[in-house]
Amino acid sequence: KNMLSELLSRVISKQVSRKGAEMPLLKRFSEIRIMDSTEFGVSNKAKDQFKGYGGLGREAIAQVQLEYELKAGKVTMLSIGSAIDSDAILGMKNIDSIPAKTLLIRDVAYFSPKNFAQLQSKGLYFVSRHKPQWSLFVKKDGVHLEPLALKEIEQELRSQNRKYMELEVWVGDIYKVPLRLIANLLTPDQAQKRLDKKRRSGAQISQLSKDSACLNMFLTNLDLDVTADEIYQLYRLRWQIELVFKTWKSVFRLHLTHSMNPCRLECLILVKLIWIMLNWTILKFIEEKIKK
Repeated sequence: KNMLSELLSRVISKQVSRKGAEMPLLKRFSEIRIMDSTEFGVSNKAKDQFKGYGGLGREAIAQVQLEYELKAGKVTMLSIGSAIDSDAILGMKNIDSIPAKTLLIRDVAYFSPKNFAQLQSKGLYFVSRHKPQWSLFVKKDGVHLEPLALKEIEQELRSQNRKYMELEVWVGDIYKVPLRLIANLLTPDQAQKRLDKKRRSGAQISQLSKDSACLNMFLTNLDLDVTADEIYQLYRLRWQIELVFKTWKSVFRLHLTHSMNPCRLECLILVKLIWIMLNWTILKFIEEKIKK
């Protein structure tokens, strides 16, 4: 199993695009680590190792976690585990070994206000989406912190004729971490698509969900000399990993497995991933030759 994991890491490193790694902005960071995960249902026979969320068809779920270092073009973390493994815990697991001035680009599930405080204390940078459940505060009269509602952000954006709105905010009820908030408005169609996606997943549509659906919001500890537009460009680098995951599932059917014991299932997933990436290499080679 360890040998298969190492082999897969080497193959993936050659496949994830380094497009964007030449951006002048990226030279200021010692490393740029992009982290994401994908999950899929497996046989109930493996539910002890790959615990799911419960409910029909959700008893056993495997999750693949991947972290990629963009500048060097290498996989820094790859694991196959249970869906109930906390992204936030896994994301902080090896944080002490990450060099200072590294930029972390991750989905919101990997972060929390507590994590933000820890990362800042270690000299690490990050870009994250804002989670609607995190409390936001702003300073009034330069002294007192007062709550900031999402509706206020929306109203302010609608009253301005600007693409982005930037604020200094304090995040979290307990930690109150000072960060930059960058927000922009989505179109009504985009907001409706977000709500429809939530409904399809079975999630409850609360007032908070409705208030946040029309907003794109990012939190970062990067200096003001990194513009709002550059923050968006940095976060878009994470979509490369998302594209890899979508290809694994939609084209190569990674998620289709049959009943077997957990150890064999984990090895099968690793072998399928290696097979996928090798096929990808061949297809890219053919594409390049045809173009020539």
